[in-house]
Amino acid sequence: MHALANLAGIFYQVVLPILLLAAAGYGLHRSSRLDLASLARLQLGLFVPAFLFVRIAQSDLSWADMGLIVAAMLLAEGILALPIWLTARARRIPHETTAILVLSSIVFNAGNFGIPLAERAYGRQGGEVQSL
Repeated sequence: MHALANLAGIFYQVVLPILLLAAAGYGLHRSSRLDLASLARLQLGLFVPAFLFVRIAQSDLSWADMGLIVAAMLLAEGILALPIWLTARARRIPHETTAILVLSSIVFNAGNFGIPLAERAYGRQGGEVQSL
């Protein structure tokens, strides 16, 4: 029972605030019909790069730590990509389709939900690691 109480506490303190923000955004869109295409371009072209630049520039992580994090990420992506690529080649799947399969498998969206979740769960350093 203690584990369930811990899980409920983690959900309440870490996940619920992020879900409430997402619900507020959904409610705002439903009530005012925001132009999502313009917001997405603004977010991906300006807000996310600026946020990540500031986040990494103000990070307390050492260059060595950042290098290890990036290396681990690249290794994980390689481990995911290699069997997909080999299987696609063996099945003679067209190059364009293979590229789509590999990219959609190794590129993950961990920013909008992942960075705040990591920060709420692990503190500032968790958010810094997730930003990389």
